[in-house]
Amino acid sequence: MIGHYQTEDSDPVRITGTQSTGRNYTQTSAAVTLTVSAVKVKPTITSNPEGAALTGNTVTLYCKLHQSAGWTFYWSKHTQSSENETITNVYTISSVSPSDGGQYRCRAGRGNPVYYTHYSDALWVNVTASGPGVIVGVSVGLSLILLLIIILGLICCYKKSKGDSAAQPSDDTYAEIMTTISYRGSDEGATQPNDVTYSQIQLKNLEHHEKGL
Repeated sequence: MIGHYQTEDSDPVRITGTQSTGRNYTQTSAAVTLTVSAVKVKPTITSNPEGAALTGNTVTLYCKLHQSAGWTFYWSKHTQSSENETITNVYTISSVSPSDGGQYRCRAGRGNPVYYTHYSDALWVNVTASGPGVIVGVSVGLSLILLLIIILGLICCYKKSKGDSAAQPSDDTYAEIMTTISYRGSDEGATQPNDVTYSQIQLKNLEHHEKGL
């Protein structure tokens, strides 16, 4: 039995036999060439959640092999030259942001020297800022805009109504102006008004005024 046979161990192999007692050897057998070819496996990469991820949430990547025990896993992103290493087949991105979005791949390795699997197919991680909070914010903003439009409309109607009232005064009211002028005395003539002069304006209902007449 040949243990830990490496890919470079492809030289011819010969065997001999001995008896259990004594030192009698058989003849050496004919050479047999053993060729070891490495068939690299290809892992599969998946994500949770699938599809687009919301900003601030956690994204978990999985690098799946038939037997994941004993492997070290390497994670790469298309915008990074270095790889992140984990001892399990799970890679977690906490509180994702739009900059975390991109193309991810994984591979596994074990042994010394390290034997690497193929890279997995690329998996795109999309991060979006849209979410329930944003939708609620937009709804509140639209409601405030609608309320502002209603208030402006009411103000315009009020100003227009007030302007019409000022241009066409009501017949129900009139102004009665009473001016009182006091004089210093008869000796100074009736044409010399006193310094104290005032006016009193009273608004009365025209209907009541006509009834009084």
